[in-house]
Amino acid sequence: MRGQIYSLAVSMALAFCLWLNLAGLDTSLVDLNVGLDPHSLPDHLQIKGETPKEVTLRVRANAARVRFLADRKLILPLDLSRAQEGHNAFPVLLEPLQLPRGVAVSDINPEMIEFEALGLTQKQVPVKPNLVGQPAPAFRLEGLTLEPSAVTVQGPPEILAQVEDVETAVLSVDGLARDAVFTVNLIPPEGALAIVGSKEVLVTVNISEIRTQAVFSDIPVEIEVRKQGGVSAGPPGGDAASFIAQPARVSVEISWPSSRGRPVDAREVRAIVSVDGEQLRAEGRIDVPVVALPPGGASVTAINPAAVGVSHVPQK
Repeated sequence: MRGQIYSLAVSMALAFCLWLNLAGLDTSLVDLNVGLDPHSLPDHLQIKGETPKEVTLRVRANAARVRFLADRKLILPLDLSRAQEGHNAFPVLLEPLQLPRGVAVSDINPEMIEFEALGLTQKQVPVKPNLVGQPAPAFRLEGLTLEPSAVTVQGPPEILAQVEDVETAVLSVDGLARDAVFTVNLIPPEGALAIVGSKEVLVTVNISEIRTQAVFSDIPVEIEVRKQGGVSAGPPGGDAASFIAQPARVSVEISWPSSRGRPVDAREVRAIVSVDGEQLRAEGRIDVPVVALPPGGASVTAINPAAVGVSHVPQK
């Protein structure tokens, strides 16, 4: 039994070798499309137009080897490191393919890869944000910053001269009610141009609440007299009546946000000066800065005049 199995195995091996020999004799000419992979083009050059994406090889081989080559989806690297500005021609070299034995190439189409290489220049242009939308009600876009604010663009000189800026992709600020930071892609300029380096920018959007401003022009100046052990405030009468502010009224500019809900009333605004009573009695008159006190939720943006003269008037 064991001898019969051995004999059968030998017979099958001989039959397979015979089939290989017969298949090897049955060769034919077929066309194979081989993809091209250009690489290593110098950074200062750019190919004008397009180079062929594949070449056609006419090969002589048996059916088994043809199927083997077709299944491999051959790619032929094309080294462009020696390219120069102007016209270039590179022969198609088959050595990198490492074709198996029994495959003979009779024709290559095209045999030369020809192209024109353009010399490139660079220039720096500003980044232009492409904003859409509106912030939330009662808020506004206060400003924005871009990092970087300018990028380097590379391309042929005659095309590059027409580029003034590089736009970002669409950035929506719709409904924003606070500051925000976005990473946004840059849109490459049209034509044979490229952005050098990163293709993204960091955009910081500043949002502020809309504020109302008003000037209250007839606010009386209140005098606070500092004494040892405390402060005497100044409605007319008492010790404070011996001190007079000139001018006695000032203008105060007040700002408040929409969220306050109601406008500021002049009666809510106070203007105060604080003086040293002993110093004032000794000198007779001093100039004192005015401090304005706004109501809750509001802020002072200006006082006019910013200081008043306070005089000591001896009582009779």
